[in-house]
Amino acid sequence: NTREADVTDFLDGEVNKAIRETAIYVENELVRQAAVDKGILRANFVASVGSPTSSTIESPDKSGSSTLNTAISVIGASKSVKYPTIYVQNNLPYAYRIMETGYSGQTPPKTLSLTIQAAVNI
Repeated sequence: NTREADVTDFLDGEVNKAIRETAIYVENELVRQAAVDKGILRANFVASVGSPTSSTIESPDKSGSSTLNTAISVIGASKSVKYPTIYVQNNLPYAYRIMETGYSGQTPPKTLSLTIQAAVNI
C-alpha cells in the first residue's frame, strides 16, 4: 500500500531526525560546559556514526566551534542511515573525572550525567 509506505518513510525520517538532534544537543552541551585550560578537553568531544572511535585530538579548540562544526558535519552525514547509532565520546583519560566528578572548578559535578538525562527527556 502506497499510503503505508508514505507513513513508514515519514516516521523513519522523524526518528532519524530525532536521533541526530539528540546527538547534536549532547555534543553541544558537553563542549560548551567542558572546562577550558588549553582547549584540549573541548576538542576531544568527537562524534562518530556506526562505531566508536579510539582517537584523541591534539589540537586545542578553546571556543569549541571547530569541534562542534566537525560533529555537526559527521552527524548530518548520518541522515541517509536508517536508525543510525551516533557516538559522542571523549577518549582523554581525565575527561570523565572533569565532566562527572567536579575535579575542575570550571565544570560542575555530574555534567555528563545531567546532560544525558536532559537529552533523554527532550
